[in-house]
Amino acid sequence: MGGCLLLTRRHHELGALFDSFGAGSESGYFVAFLGTGLIGIFQYYGFEAHGDVAEEVPDPKRRIPKAMRMTIYVGGSAATFVCLALLLTVPDFAAVVSGADGDPVTNVLTTAFGTTGLKDVLGVVLLSFLSSALNLQAAASRLLHASTPAMT
Repeated sequence: MGGCLLLTRRHHELGALFDSFGAGSESGYFVAFLGTGLIGIFQYYGFEAHGDVAEEVPDPKRRIPKAMRMTIYVGGSAATFVCLALLLTVPDFAAVVSGADGDPVTNVLTTAFGTTGLKDVLGVVLLSFLSSALNLQAAASRLLHASTPAMT
């Protein structure tokens, strides 16, 4: 999806990432910096799931750290690439900043892929979130099982 957007629908160059487009104020960008930090946390969240299943793999001392690093590299790169593609394909940043374009992601995806394509992309995103929720539930059940005393 990101590659298709960048190749066919890009409206801005990379320099647009460093322009405020009039969204800043006199007080600086501290709140925006904190929000960006949260986005980074959510992009890389989930790599700790490898530690939750460490007891189920042979040679976990060697394999788990390697899997954690690979997840950070691949997952973080993919998430950053898609975010970059969505940002560079927004046609009018002024409309987004002013609030005239209240849902720029939906507008970009509808313009690029049509209504059916938008539903397909949202379906994939929904499946990803459901998968993450199931993984977190599995990790919570393992933690609960490990913390309860053995019933003999």
